Amino acid sequence: MRAPKTLDERRAIAQRMVESLGLKDVPVLCDGMGDAFLSQYAAWPVRLYGVGRDGLIGAIAQPQSAAFQLPPLRDWLLRECA
Repeated sequence: MRAPKTLDERRAIAQRMVESLGLKDVPVLCDGMGDAFLSQYAAWPVRLYGVGRDGLIGAIAQPQSAAFQLPPLRDWLLRECA
């Protein structure tokens, strides 16, 4: 799959991910084409961020010892989306 060239293409890819993972009730955000979020927060290769209703980052999951500790992110999501 080629990399998206426009923000609309990036949003379409995110929408397909949302649909394929059944995340219809979870808002998903896309970084802009300049990848400002990626640059600011070192989101690559894999980090998961929870952004609260207030627009602030409320949870971060990143690998430790080649594994994710997902319960804290899950618990934050359950609280935030309740």
